[in-house]
Amino acid sequence: MAQMAAHLVEQVIPWVPTRQWVVSVPIPLRYWMAPSRELTAKVHTIIRRTIGQYYVNQAVQNGATRLTIQSGSVTFLQRFGGSLKLNLHYHFVFLEGVFVDRGAQGLKPRFLPAAAPTDADIATILQKISQRVIRELRKRGYLEADTQDGCVPPFTQAVTH
Repeated sequence: MAQMAAHLVEQVIPWVPTRQWVVSVPIPLRYWMAPSRELTAKVHTIIRRTIGQYYVNQAVQNGATRLTIQSGSVTFLQRFGGSLKLNLHYHFVFLEGVFVDRGAQGLKPRFLPAAAPTDADIATILQKISQRVIRELRKRGYLEADTQDGCVPPFTQAVTH
């Protein structure tokens, strides 16, 4: 673990502001995800893209061109809590902003820092994640098309620091 952390700090994550996001998976969904790598990967993609879109949208609102910007993150999946109960949750380290691709001009990428998310921003992100995951569960047959969204509680826990 220490070697991985050193590698990320020294070789992977650029020297820009970062934010850790910890997103807990609702209990019913944990039991579907535990045996399914495919579903676990899809939920990861939904969460990562939704949080990444938050940073991209923030940069676009500040005048950046959407096609030239890219967010960045590293993810670790944790499957158990302290008491060894099944507790799937994701630890993301996101760049607190985006990089602008300036390669066409022969320039190095430029980092555009973002403001820290507010509680309202986090609630909006979790709502989008919940809607997208439920849509995916219906598509994969885990939920009937007419099933109420309440069958799978929404994502309600995300901690950032």
